[in-house]
Amino acid sequence: VFFCGVVLRNAVIVQGGKAKLLKYTTNKHRIQDKFGALDGCRPFGIGRNPDGTHMAAVNVRWVDDLDLAAVKRVPVNGKEF
Repeated sequence: VFFCGVVLRNAVIVQGGKAKLLKYTTNKHRIQDKFGALDGCRPFGIGRNPDGTHMAAVNVRWVDDLDLAAVKRVPVNGKEF
């Protein structure tokens, strides 16, 4: 399950394995999902807000030393986008 956190793009730092990430671009080429070449896991995607701000959607299950129970969850209806 993708537990998504949306942050500014410069807040995402890939510390290792960057060369093993592949890119999948959506049909409108607005979002680039990054996924593992060997296991297909999708740790994050990058794109822009409507105002042009570079953003990243991060699967927070991949963030080191993050207490998932402490993360505030805000339900979002993805169909609205």
